[in-house]
Amino acid sequence: DGCDIYFDKFVTFMHRLFAKWKELEVTHSLTVVFFSRTFSRQEQQDTSVGEGRGYEDHYKMVIENETRTDWASLVYKIKKAFVRYPIEVGWHLNAKAGRVPSTASQGNLLEAINITLNLLSLHYADRDLHRTG
Repeated sequence: DGCDIYFDKFVTFMHRLFAKWKELEVTHSLTVVFFSRTFSRQEQQDTSVGEGRGYEDHYKMVIENETRTDWASLVYKIKKAFVRYPIEVGWHLNAKAGRVPSTASQGNLLEAINITLNLLSLHYADRDLHRTG
């Protein structure tokens, strides 16, 4: 258990959560977004963080507003998207190649939280009419 990466812990959490939802016979709407920051040695980037490195922030919506009774099939979809994500954002294993993921402390976690909070700031107003009867 001490060797698990955070994604493995997330998958375990999803299985437990979906089992609990099934047991309680509840319905929820689920959205999963992957987010990351990619550092680049190229000077053409618009923004930079420490050490003069340019960066790009990436946000990928994997699942949007899914509501279903069988959640287990979504775990496969999330795993598949996780495996493809490094290729989609152009990360390289060799740091000298130019595009590498940031560390957690240099990442875009606060920006991701802010985006989520902006969506939830008017939670009582159904702006997209998904749940209006």
